[in-house]
Amino acid sequence: MDELPHIEVATRVSVGTVMASVESLVEGIRLIRDEIIMLKSPSEGVSEILSDRFASVMKIFIVETQPTIDRIHRTATTVEQGLKYVVAYYGEDPLSVKIEDLCDTIRSFASALRSAQRDNEAMRWKTLRDKERVEQSTAKVRGSE
Repeated sequence: MDELPHIEVATRVSVGTVMASVESLVEGIRLIRDEIIMLKSPSEGVSEILSDRFASVMKIFIVETQPTIDRIHRTATTVEQGLKYVVAYYGEDPLSVKIEDLCDTIRSFASALRSAQRDNEAMRWKTLRDKERVEQSTAKVRGSE
């Protein structure tokens, strides 16, 4: 478990939810861009002052946030591909096995392995103590003869 300090947290992260959130951000920026384009050609019922103010503020917003959104989207896509590779590496089908399920299996295995290691160590010490007691008892018996 020392090599996988974040495995417990990984079992609780829903990659699907994270990817849906990223896609929501990308879609939100696209909708704002579409709205700005629509406001460039004023239509009936929309005051030019309102549309100009909205468009100017949102243009600044898009200029400032688009690079970050693009970076988040690229990173999320890269992570998603990497996670699919990890699932395949462990011999599972990336289309049917979620990474959080695989992480839970690894966490369970590591926990069972650690428990078995502790049990084996305790048994080894018990065996050594028992052996020492037998040797001491044998030495006392021989010494009293």
